[in-house]
Amino acid sequence: MLKNGAALTVREADERDAKAIIHIIDSVAAERIYLDIDRSREDWDEATREVRKRDSITIVAETNGKAVGMAHLVKGKYEKNRHVAFLGMSVTKEYRG
Repeated sequence: MLKNGAALTVREADERDAKAIIHIIDSVAAERIYLDIDRSREDWDEATREVRKRDSITIVAETNGKAVGMAHLVKGKYEKNRHVAFLGMSVTKEYRG
């Protein structure tokens, strides 16, 4: 439940969420505080390929049918850290705090 009383649903993302997730990440990146948007497209493509090789899950948070946040958990790359998950999270500005 949000401060304004609205329900919040957290669920695993699927392909239909792609545009909403991109919008969330772009809106957070545009603030130039939390994300490095100066990386080249090739850097992002390489990072995406690397993440796809490992176990991972993406979740979205939505209220009133609108995705307002997302998180991505990625299993460690090496044998010694495969028991660890790395978390990346983005929430639109109006839903933080």
